[in-house]
Amino acid sequence: MGGDAFDMILYLFVLGPAVEWCLKSKRVNGSKPGSRRGIMLAVALLCTLAVGRLSVEMAGRKENSFRVLGVRVDATTAEIKRAYRDISLEMHPDKNRNDPNAAEKFIKYQTAYEVLKDPSTRSKYNKFGPGADADDGALSSVTSIALFYVIWLVVGYMLTMGKSSEDARTWAFSGLLALAVFEYQTKILSTDYLSPIFPWSTTFEKVELMHKLFPPFLHGARMISGVIYRDVTLYNKMLVEQMHLKVDGLGRLVLFLRKELDARGLAPRAHGDAANKPPALSDAGAAPNPLGHLGAQVTALGSQPDAAGAWEAMLTAPTGPPASAGGADGAAGGAAAAGGAAAGGAAAAGGGLTPQQVVAEASRNPARVANIVWFFAVYAGFKYMVDNDIWA
Repeated sequence: MGGDAFDMILYLFVLGPAVEWCLKSKRVNGSKPGSRRGIMLAVALLCTLAVGRLSVEMAGRKENSFRVLGVRVDATTAEIKRAYRDISLEMHPDKNRNDPNAAEKFIKYQTAYEVLKDPSTRSKYNKFGPGADADDGALSSVTSIALFYVIWLVVGYMLTMGKSSEDARTWAFSGLLALAVFEYQTKILSTDYLSPIFPWSTTFEKVELMHKLFPPFLHGARMISGVIYRDVTLYNKMLVEQMHLKVDGLGRLVLFLRKELDARGLAPRAHGDAANKPPALSDAGAAPNPLGHLGAQVTALGSQPDAAGAWEAMLTAPTGPPASAGGADGAAGGAAAAGGAAAGGAAAAGGGLTPQQVVAEASRNPARVANIVWFFAVYAGFKYMVDNDIWA
């Protein structure tokens, strides 16, 4: 387990800061941490370090017995005997007297054949590596395998604690589970799905390779998860705050509209009240039409970016009950000038409303107020549920 301890130190104190720099550096990611470029660079760094680490370790490793005899891992006993016989005829020391290493080479071939000639010994060697031909060696290998999963299960849980590492914990434990299933299938059930791809490598070498690749996978998942994590609760609260600001602005606009209607004597009253009736409009040409100007101003001001400021400017304009058509038009024109050129143009264009349109506009005011009250009630309930996490 000394190699696992070295890997842990390497990935925690060397690779960890390097990957974090790739994901958070402004030089790599610009103004957005965890960009595609940063993630690709972090993955490339992880792969490079993992491949380099494995290359150094594999360079000093001896060839397995299958490679020595030149046979596949799934070769039969007859194929192994035939391969050894051919090598013996060619590499025997009596036929290579000029080679000072002929005897040493022949002993290597003979040792490999002794390991592979028996099916039981060959199976243990294939699954658990050199030194596992005896029962105690196989038991030691099983203990080492169990220790590997226990250690990395605990280390993986400790490294992925916290909300920002929830995705990393899922990825890491899923990878560890997949590795355990593969090792169980190859070493217990004797089913090796990678033998067609790596026909000269033993099951022990394949699993050991995956064991070496798990630490960089775990640390890479932890770093990437920490950068791309978004706190959904905080995000929802920010959305509610933005909605609250917009609703406040809407409330101010409603108050401005109500005040303006009160100032012009057009505020809605109880149903059936004679005072709620508009001025005599039998003669459309002579009757004043201040609501037509006001409706056009409201529409124009609502479409402006600084609607609240325009409304405040509009309220500063002189108001009063219209005495004549000219007085009403003058008051509406003054309010439009205070609200801006766009509002004034819209008011001039909206002065031709019919009496039926004026009456319908006045009757819609109570419905609008009711809709606003309902909106505030629903919003208050929604905000209360978000703040107290009722649906969680």
